[in-house]
Amino acid sequence: MSDVAVVIPCFNEAKRLNTSFFLKLIEQIDCTLIFIDDGSTDGTDEILRSKFSDLSIDAQIITFLSNTGKATAISKGLEVALKLNKKFLVFCDADSSISIEDIEKLYRHIKQNDNCDLVSGARVPLSGSDVVRKDFRKWIGRIVATLVSEMTHIAVYDPMSPLKIYRLERFHGIENFKPRTRWLGEVELMFFVFKANKDLFTIDELAINFWRDKEGGHIGLRSSMVLTRDFIELRKVIRSLGRKSSRIYKSKTPNK
Repeated sequence: MSDVAVVIPCFNEAKRLNTSFFLKLIEQIDCTLIFIDDGSTDGTDEILRSKFSDLSIDAQIITFLSNTGKATAISKGLEVALKLNKKFLVFCDADSSISIEDIEKLYRHIKQNDNCDLVSGARVPLSGSDVVRKDFRKWIGRIVATLVSEMTHIAVYDPMSPLKIYRLERFHGIENFKPRTRWLGEVELMFFVFKANKDLFTIDELAINFWRDKEGGHIGLRSSMVLTRDFIELRKVIRSLGRKSSRIYKSKTPNK
């Protein structure tokens, strides 16, 4: 049985959902797909069930009746992965903005480095890479990264990257994770697992080679209100858990 779960949060992704990408991912990486349909109203659930309900495909589809936010979808995916006794948990978006080769690269890294608890893909436009980002989303990302670094002392270049792989077997108490934000679930989870395992927690951050901002995403001008509320809530979370005054983990410089 596969030791990898890939969690894919989905909200109104009918026009962007690349089902062939995930079918190919199963072929190249022995994994279980866990789709979390977060209250979509555009037929996303119907597409998922038409493509992934075959018993020969190792996939699960969880459907929420209403939209709760990406953080809750992430938490539910984590819960399912733990019940399946998976060793590694991969988070990625539904629109296949990343490449299967980058997923494989990060997975090989965490498998080959026993001291690595989390590997995160950084969307860095290095020479020779094929990373293309829209200016608005790029600057939103840098603002978020700066605020996250100041609030948590987690010095990750791209904390909102949708590609992260956790070594679940290392994190005691992770089953108790309950997010309080809507969109900053990745940041909340990183901080939560550190607090539960602060003597061992190590993150490696690797630059991915491919990225495209797809049309129809949920990040826009209206997102600023949600992000503002999320950062206020995140600050409360950090204060309630207790923030360490110095950098909380060892991190590699993004590289190819």
